[in-house]
Amino acid sequence: MSKICLCCGKELKYLDLYWHPACIKKMFSTNKIPNFNLDQEKIISENINDGNTITGVQKKFSLDLNLKKVRKTISNNEYIVKTPQDSLPNIILYEWIGMKLAKICGIDTVDCGIIRSNNELLFITKRIDRINGKKIPMEDFCQLSNTQTEYKYNGSYEKCIKNVINKYSDYKTIDKIKFFRLILFSYIIGNTDMHLKNFSLYEIDNKYQLSKAYDLVPVLMVFKQEEMALTLNGKSKNLTKNDFLDFANNIEIEKRIALGIMNEIYSKYDSMIQFINKTDLELDEKNKFIDLIKNRINKFA
Repeated sequence: MSKICLCCGKELKYLDLYWHPACIKKMFSTNKIPNFNLDQEKIISENINDGNTITGVQKKFSLDLNLKKVRKTISNNEYIVKTPQDSLPNIILYEWIGMKLAKICGIDTVDCGIIRSNNELLFITKRIDRINGKKIPMEDFCQLSNTQTEYKYNGSYEKCIKNVINKYSDYKTIDKIKFFRLILFSYIIGNTDMHLKNFSLYEIDNKYQLSKAYDLVPVLMVFKQEEMALTLNGKSKNLTKNDFLDFANNIEIEKRIALGIMNEIYSKYDSMIQFINKTDLELDEKNKFIDLIKNRINKFA
């Protein structure tokens, strides 16, 4: 059993719990985690047939906790639940770890955690396009760049700035810096699936801005996919420090700022490794993940 909270990732005082009471309250507005005894096979079968799944590598569904049922994603459901897959071992745990490592590196992420259902682990996250049950304007970079979903892997991270952030963000400079940090972090943890649907702008206080980060999965830990989803500085693999500096220059981020972000993430190395070692990954998986991060982060030291 994990000794850390499967929501915030911090140490648990009582090992008979797997979330802090405060984390439960924040996520669900209740004093205990709701009963998630969901029939996985039935949910998957019914919702694939009805077209209620959300696109992506993992099976994921929009969930209404009050009705304890899965609904179409166009409804006012508050949560997204991702289910485990035999072909992708530990992907639920790896995604949660990726999200927590992002927090350590100063990236604002959606609220998320791991819950249990019928002796299985599920990944749950709060929808960020809902506030008090009402939908707020939010569109991913496929939609904003007029790109069909099947072409979500076409393009470059430079074009994400040119075709989306520079056109539609009300905080262009801040969002470009946030985007740079997110792409750098994703490369360091082996998240090679940051395609156009994994970035969004949403409206907060009548201003459009880059949304909180989501879908930060260290894909390289579950299957071999070494190439980045989109190109950066004209490359999709074997990236170097100079590639990221050229990327920063191409999207009009000063070199000193880019170097500062690299140094900030490098300074979080020990904290990242300490966190990984506290998780429920097997020892060989921990060592493999740590080696990946170490080898990549050393490029930016």
